[in-house]
Amino acid sequence: MAEDPKTGDVRRQTLLALDQARAEISVQAAELRHDLNPANAAREALSKHPAWVMLAAAGAGLTLSWLLLRRRPEPELPSRREVRQAVAEATRKKASNRVLGSLLPVSMIGPVAAMAVKAAFPYLMRAGLTYYQQRKNSSYPKP
Repeated sequence: MAEDPKTGDVRRQTLLALDQARAEISVQAAELRHDLNPANAAREALSKHPAWVMLAAAGAGLTLSWLLLRRRPEPELPSRREVRQAVAEATRKKASNRVLGSLLPVSMIGPVAAMAVKAAFPYLMRAGLTYYQQRKNSSYPKP
């Protein structure tokens, strides 16, 4: 099958146009890569506007140092009146935590009672056992 010379010519022209478009796209991509590179952008900005770049760097340095080294407000100390009131309130709470003026606080009644029962348990058991044995051996009629 023979090719038409016109179609072969059109094909070559199309391939040449495609190659030219690819070359143009690659050149534009390289330029775009160069323009978007931060190092190149900073270098160009420094070469075009050195005073503004130095001023911006000084401003950034001052701002950072101010943020890091600023004096924070000191907390206010309470007045003598407030301290006295707080001490009086704490004393009142401590006094109200006592049982009728005794030296035993309310919060200690439970543990002290438990210790007393544990200490008295053997004596109570002995007294109960003795009472039981006397009652068992007694000559009185049982109810």
